Amino acid sequence: MTESYPYTQRVAALRDEMIKANLDAYLLPTSDAFQSEYLPPESRHMEWLCGFSGENGMVVVTRDKAATFVDGRFTVQISKQAPADIFQYCHINDYPPARWICETLGADCRVGIDGYLHSAGWVDQARATLAEDGIELIDHQDNLVNRIWKDRPDGSGQPIILLETAGQSSIDKRLQIAEILKQRRCDALLITHPECSNWLLNIRGRDIPCTPVVMSYALLWQDGAVDFFVDTSKLPEGFGYHVGEGVNVYGLEQVEDVLTGLSGKTVHLDRSETPSRLLQRVVESGASLKEGKDPCLLAKARKNPVELEGFRRAHIRDGIAMCQFLAWLESEIAAGNAHDEATLADKVEALREDQALYIEPSFETISSFGPNAAMCHYNHKYNTPRAMGLDGVYLLDSGGQYLDGTTDVTRTIKVGEVTEEFKKMCTLVLKGHIGLASCRFPAKTTGLQLDMSARLPLWMEGYDYDHGTGHGVGHCLGVHEFPGRFSNRVSSEPLEAGMVITIEPGYYRADQWGVRHENQYEVVAVDCGGDREMLGLRHMTFVPFDTRLLDRSLLTESEINWLNDYHQQVYQNMTDALNDQNRFWLKQACQAI
Repeated sequence: MTESYPYTQRVAALRDEMIKANLDAYLLPTSDAFQSEYLPPESRHMEWLCGFSGENGMVVVTRDKAATFVDGRFTVQISKQAPADIFQYCHINDYPPARWICETLGADCRVGIDGYLHSAGWVDQARATLAEDGIELIDHQDNLVNRIWKDRPDGSGQPIILLETAGQSSIDKRLQIAEILKQRRCDALLITHPECSNWLLNIRGRDIPCTPVVMSYALLWQDGAVDFFVDTSKLPEGFGYHVGEGVNVYGLEQVEDVLTGLSGKTVHLDRSETPSRLLQRVVESGASLKEGKDPCLLAKARKNPVELEGFRRAHIRDGIAMCQFLAWLESEIAAGNAHDEATLADKVEALREDQALYIEPSFETISSFGPNAAMCHYNHKYNTPRAMGLDGVYLLDSGGQYLDGTTDVTRTIKVGEVTEEFKKMCTLVLKGHIGLASCRFPAKTTGLQLDMSARLPLWMEGYDYDHGTGHGVGHCLGVHEFPGRFSNRVSSEPLEAGMVITIEPGYYRADQWGVRHENQYEVVAVDCGGDREMLGLRHMTFVPFDTRLLDRSLLTESEINWLNDYHQQVYQNMTDALNDQNRFWLKQACQAI
């Protein structure tokens, strides 16, 4: 359990600022001014205030109470990171913050927020919920935590990267999206996600750990010109030539001024993604709104042939690093050399660093033994790393950002004795993975429709997992990319050929162990011999599953054939790149069962 100090002092200091601002509560999410999933150090306000380091949560502080809100991925983590004597723990879906506030505060109370940190859609919904109980939601314009966070880190000063592996020029992309604006009778598109503006201009950056983007906004016009808002000190030599004509560069601090000058224009934006403060500026300008998803999202999710080939090459190099790691780990176990979660995470990252075009991890490595693996977003950096030798299994979820692609792979690995019960659960999870990976489905099918294929083996035995089954992956961008996904709760755009997506079912037994099997796949057209256009999934990841953890008797003949065929592909793709010792390990790991 996390010690209350220094969080007691921080919450007390925030309450002092709330009193000065005449606020009865302050609500803070895990977000930044760009609605990012992974945050730069200077934007980790919630972590600084309460200790929670996960990607999805909120904290509410009133004059005398405080509560944290997270989803099912983080229920164990929040209890270990945020001190229970200060913060009540709540499930963000079952007991949303707005409801908690209504049940905690009375009428005529004032709740403050930073309008950059919440989407306009969330603010509209929360404001309406609170208003039913006479509670006012206020964009205070000034982040109260910034007033008291005295050692807040500075932002990154790294220059913009001019990406040469995009496969399509920025001008072509801008004209492609501009044509959509014409069809929708819009004058401009407000782009608030850095991943979209980076994709549009074929640039990347180093502003966020694990996500190679430069923080920026953009306003794309119907003629293909774009107003680009960025820290201008990060512009490299050759930027203008690289992005092409029609790019007008502004400082980030100028975005509100430019938006207030949109009178008479029709602006396309997504209320569910646009920071509330920026939407308010557009409304104040007198512009008309046309709401809908940013068309850049779907366009960048449909990878072009150059991007797909880059993904395939990146996965070969990533598979080499993973096979080297797994072979090394087995030899270390045989030699009796004990390591902890931190050492293993550092080792796999070092092996990736040896690969060409590597930039950084694609997310913070989940390196977890035994009970820590029951936390599906566990991070050893915020705990005392658990040592090898206490547990039978090790779960490693890791990936790399390469200039030509992004990877994400999870393996559950035998490092000691395991029970038959564990083997059963490990096999049920793999059956679900194989079931979804083997699917053939017609065009216009969504991940919501397919998700059950991965859960069914667990469901039939009375089990489930409390996270999505898979997510889209960006091209040298965010490891979580939407709209493509597999989920039993959230619908999505139909899957399309060219999308890259993960399959990662799991099962977690609290305080004991966790299992997850994850590969990345390319959505491809397949000929099934019928009269419908059909799609399927093709392997991108080439890393052996640990068959020592499987109960073969639970696998059908077709599932065994799938696994043996996959391991044959792994061996063929990896063997020539490994040394003799690692090749010997690979041959054993890929043996048919």
